[in-house]
Amino acid sequence: MLVDAVVRAIEKYLNGHSSRSLSSLARRSGVSYATIRRLMQHDVAQPSIENTVIPILSVFMSSKDVADLIAEYGNSSLISVWDENRTFQQSHSIDWENVDHRILLEARRSQGVSFESICIRYGKLIGAPRLSYLLENGFLRLENGNYFISNEFEVDPSPKSSLHKIQAVAKNFDTSHLGEGAFFDYFSGSIPGDSMDIVRGAAKDFIEVLEQEGGKDTSPDDEIMISVGLIADFLDDEDT
Repeated sequence: MLVDAVVRAIEKYLNGHSSRSLSSLARRSGVSYATIRRLMQHDVAQPSIENTVIPILSVFMSSKDVADLIAEYGNSSLISVWDENRTFQQSHSIDWENVDHRILLEARRSQGVSFESICIRYGKLIGAPRLSYLLENGFLRLENGNYFISNEFEVDPSPKSSLHKIQAVAKNFDTSHLGEGAFFDYFSGSIPGDSMDIVRGAAKDFIEVLEQEGGKDTSPDDEIMISVGLIADFLDDEDT
C-alpha cells in the first residue's frame, strides 16, 4: 500500500541523522505534526497525495523518486494528481538572487562548502545573509560545519523554475574561463519540420551524458563544479 511505502520512507529519513524529527519534518513540509503522527501510526489509510504525500516526501526525496514511489504503489489517477502538483509550496515564495545559484553549486561539492569559503568568494556582506536565507528555506543543510545542497532545490521542475536557473547560469557565466573548459554556443535559424525530433534527441543525449558523468564517484581533489543550461524554442507560424 502507498501509506506503508510512505511510512517506510519517512522512517528511513528520520533514522539517517539524530537531528531529524517529526517536528522538523512538519515545519519543512508544511504538513501538520498531528497529520504526520497519525500517518506514522497508520491511523490514515489513504493520505492525500496533494496535501500530505508529495509535500512530506519532497523534503528528502527528488521529484523523480517521489513520482516513482507514487507510480509503484498508486494508479493512473494518483499519477494525474502528481502531474498537476509538481510545483510545491516551498518554491513559491523564494526571493532568488543570482548569487544563490553559485552558492548552491558550491554546496554540491562532495564535502560541501564552508561559511568561510562563501564569504571569501562572494564577500561577507553578500555571502553570509544568502547562506542564512537558503538554509532557512530548506535549500541548504548544515552538517559538520559545512553547507550541503538539500533536495528542496530539485522539487520544482516547472518551466518557470527551470528558466530561472538557466538565466542564472547565463548571468553568472565567467568569460575568463573560455579556453579552459567553459564554452557557449547559439543557433537561430530555420530547419526542416521533421528535424525538430532530431534536435530534441540530441539534447536528450547531451543531458544523459551529463547525468551519467555526474553520477560517477569522484574525490574532492578531482571534481569540477559545472553549470549547464539548455533551452530551445520555435516560432508559432499559425498566423502566417
